[in-house]
Amino acid sequence: DGAPRELRFQLFRHSHRMASQVVGRSAKPDDNENADPERGNLFRAEGQRWQTEPKVPQEPEKDQSRQTLRKAVWALGGFCASTLFWLSVSNFEFTGAWGSTNAAPAGSTSTSANVSTEPTSHTAPEGQAKALDMLRAAQAEARSAHDEGALSAKFLEAREADLKKLLHTVTTVSEQLAGATNTNPAAAAKGTTVDVISEQAVRLAKQVAATVARLEAWRQAVLLLADAAPAGGAAKGGRVAYVWYLTGYETESIACSILIAARFIQQKHPRPNAEFAVVHTLGSVPMVDKFKSYNIRLIKVAAPAAHGQYQWSGSFTKLRVAELFDYERIIYFDVDTLPLGNMDFLFDVADFPVEIAAPRAYWLRQPFVQSGGPMVIDPRKFFFGRHFKNILDESSPKSYSGEMDWVNEVFKDSTVVLPGFLVLLIGEWCPSDGIFQYWQKHFEESSSWVMEHASLVHFIADWKPWKIRSPAMLARKCPRAQPEMLQIFEKWWDAERNICH
Repeated sequence: DGAPRELRFQLFRHSHRMASQVVGRSAKPDDNENADPERGNLFRAEGQRWQTEPKVPQEPEKDQSRQTLRKAVWALGGFCASTLFWLSVSNFEFTGAWGSTNAAPAGSTSTSANVSTEPTSHTAPEGQAKALDMLRAAQAEARSAHDEGALSAKFLEAREADLKKLLHTVTTVSEQLAGATNTNPAAAAKGTTVDVISEQAVRLAKQVAATVARLEAWRQAVLLLADAAPAGGAAKGGRVAYVWYLTGYETESIACSILIAARFIQQKHPRPNAEFAVVHTLGSVPMVDKFKSYNIRLIKVAAPAAHGQYQWSGSFTKLRVAELFDYERIIYFDVDTLPLGNMDFLFDVADFPVEIAAPRAYWLRQPFVQSGGPMVIDPRKFFFGRHFKNILDESSPKSYSGEMDWVNEVFKDSTVVLPGFLVLLIGEWCPSDGIFQYWQKHFEESSSWVMEHASLVHFIADWKPWKIRSPAMLARKCPRAQPEMLQIFEKWWDAERNICH
């Protein structure tokens, strides 16, 4: 792809040279030109060609306005030509999608890896510092838009539409310039309307260049965000989702906790084809506007036939994720978990359909897995009919305290067992808890190291952050706790104030 880049650079350089002449700047060669012999030869060859072209005779002083106008038309045409050629060599199409084989709009996957965010040596060296600032600013803006759920295909289409409108305006002004020159030489000589249009042409030409550079920066930013797309696995190219469940138990608090968990994942920049969903059995969902604003899909499902005991009475509802056949792969979380790291790697857990993959419940007698998440399930009709349908849609002769007992009974010989560290319990930092310092001892690392490397924290049993409401309550619950425990709770409390209120 070296040749198109060289051509693109030459076109931008020519348009800049012509615009420089209009605004009175010199178009001398760049100091960096000779750093690359191949590029230097290209520029010298181009310079010779320009020098051998016939010179335009100098016009009398009274026709100076027409000469300026003619230069403006050339500059405008140069910018339009370079812009359109840049779009063509980049496979960019005005069709509401990025045509480049290297770009990936939100909602699709990309196999690009290690995408460089720095401008290459082929971008206009004369404005290299400014271009670098523009690229960084656009990437920051793209990442911010992605965090807010605004970096979607429609958003990118709008950016393309902006350029299309701008090019249309440039064409219109170019026609006005040509018409003013050909039909009204007197006005041109007096420097009236023509000067106004000429200034507008130069301004628009600059806007075209800036917009093209901005779109290129956006494209690079989207590539950067898409870099986490799967390179392989059963979920490659298909729809995948992070999913929670919601029932009538502590509905308001749990709905808030789901929103918090989803936002934590979104802030880690998941792959573009990852969606967010909640299965529920409610007539109305609390804070429904919040769910919509964060692009979290609400899916009403039938209540399961099986019931657990105590607070787990509705826990079998989570197994309804196994019939979300729209998705290739699902990562399920319980509502009392807080994702701390990027969890996308779990979408690549296997290149074949996985009925259930779950982390080892390291605090229980083994073998036993934790079904509270992260739990990976590939929704397949044959999987659902084989195991899930009976417990969800038909009465079971056996009762269970919760779905975790059922999962370990039915899938004891087929579960893909994930590392127990993926389901770090909050008691890791509490001296009075039975699993205090479990992973600190296992890894022979500090309490802060464990927190820094944890993918998720589970507020198991009576550790719910919507019930423990202050540092004082936490201190009473766990005297002499390691500082990371309070830090985890404060993360949740801060998010609650910002998201749920």
